[in-house]
Amino acid sequence: MIAGLFTLYWDNLDPRMAECQKLAINSLGYPINQHRIDQLPHGEWMDWVVRQFQDIELFVFLDVDAVPLSRQALVEVISSAELGNIAGCAQAANHIPERRNQIYAGPFFLAFSRETWERLGRPSLSHGADRDVAQSLTIRAQECGIEVELWLPTSVEIPKWPLGETGLDFGIGTTYGGLVYHLFESRSGEYLDRFSDVCRRVVEGVRDEGVSRGPVFTSDWLTPHLPVWDALFSVYKGKPVNVLEIGSYEGRSTVWFCENILGHPASSITCVDVFDGDGTDTYDEGKVRQIEERFRSNILPYAGKVNVCKGRSSEVLRDLRRAECFDVIYVDGSHRAWNVLEDAVLCYPLLKTGGLMLFDDYLGGDLDSMKYPHQAIDAFLRIHAGSLEVVHSGYQLAVKKIDSSTVY
Repeated sequence: MIAGLFTLYWDNLDPRMAECQKLAINSLGYPINQHRIDQLPHGEWMDWVVRQFQDIELFVFLDVDAVPLSRQALVEVISSAELGNIAGCAQAANHIPERRNQIYAGPFFLAFSRETWERLGRPSLSHGADRDVAQSLTIRAQECGIEVELWLPTSVEIPKWPLGETGLDFGIGTTYGGLVYHLFESRSGEYLDRFSDVCRRVVEGVRDEGVSRGPVFTSDWLTPHLPVWDALFSVYKGKPVNVLEIGSYEGRSTVWFCENILGHPASSITCVDVFDGDGTDTYDEGKVRQIEERFRSNILPYAGKVNVCKGRSSEVLRDLRRAECFDVIYVDGSHRAWNVLEDAVLCYPLLKTGGLMLFDDYLGGDLDSMKYPHQAIDAFLRIHAGSLEVVHSGYQLAVKKIDSSTVY
């Protein structure tokens, strides 16, 4: 899903606080949209963001005095929201008597998808006499049986308020789940030094741990093919381009597309994967979880361009709009011949005329075996011989779609 981070502040805030937050979050490799709109109520602004930014499919809202302490915080909250949950830090509206014991996902660090918001009936996030800002989202989710994932306080510098009936307190300088820091009462400026110190440690931690040096991969099948990729895809540089990737694993090819081809603001990539391994081994549940977490961490700096569709390609592709909507399609999912042929047949109508479809491992394994892609790709080439031309044939094979009249 295409995700966006948003925060609001007014003219009554020391501008150094907004700058500290921006520096810290940028160091984690994620752009944040900071809006200074004086006197606009918090909930009304959130409603405006959801309506205004129609291209955003997943929202992460932060208060200007809140900051994730690591990239993992963003990975986890985005992953939860992509699963359809409401996710964020626990809050209690102690100033509303009938709600003071009901904890909810507070707007200072809150994530949800547009799809989930629509399923809930598009509730307003504005406050009211019986609810605080964004509290309606949690109320509706609980009524509809949608999970609300809450991170509880793990430390607090100056306790001030009870968190419902949890037995926990929150207050000045509260850390949630060991992942998010929220200052509270930031308008007074009294605690600016606390917040700037936390943000400084975030930036230094990124530098010390090498997070800013780039993504982490455990394997590399891509590098040998990069000369071919450069030749095939250089024509798309600087242009609005939409890529479909079947099989993403840890995101090495995804990151390459983002860094080398998808520079135009309107460019995007849709990734389809079940994240259950690389097809060469049997993975236990723990390792499977690590693969998906590594993928999401690796793509985090480019999350605004990446739409993740978790599921089997045979199912996901049937749900995609049946029209020529992709300029490039990379087929690198299951390598079983019958799966490769199914992916090719389902993908081809989605490819624009003039677009490129690239198959991995055309010459991989036993070329006569149905356990490998070769036979499936050859069958696809024969079926569509009149509507495509082969523009590269080697270990990988690329075709250009020249006629769509025989596809449908």
